[in-house]
Amino acid sequence: MQKASEFRIVFVTCDSLFSAKAIAKALVEKKIAACCTIIQNVISVFEWEDEIEESKEYLVMIKCPASKTEELEKETLKMHNYEIPEIISVSMDEGHDKYLKWIDSCCA
Repeated sequence: MQKASEFRIVFVTCDSLFSAKAIAKALVEKKIAACCTIIQNVISVFEWEDEIEESKEYLVMIKCPASKTEELEKETLKMHNYEIPEIISVSMDEGHDKYLKWIDSCCA
């Protein structure tokens, strides 16, 4: 495993599979992300407007270079239908060397 601090995993939740796929495809096509994994059947529990809400959502797990996170956020906000979408970036500690090089090559 190689140090991977220059890479990020970004989490975005969506209310539909259609929305999750649209965001994922746009990010990959625009070379902002190398790969987006969509996880179905996620249940989110949260407070919204003084009420406890429960929603079925789709989690998009996005792998990209750290240098692309600002562009990723802007593109996601353009496409997302939530008033306040969840967009959370986490640093990678380590990763498989060939996978990290692949991420770089896809987003170049």
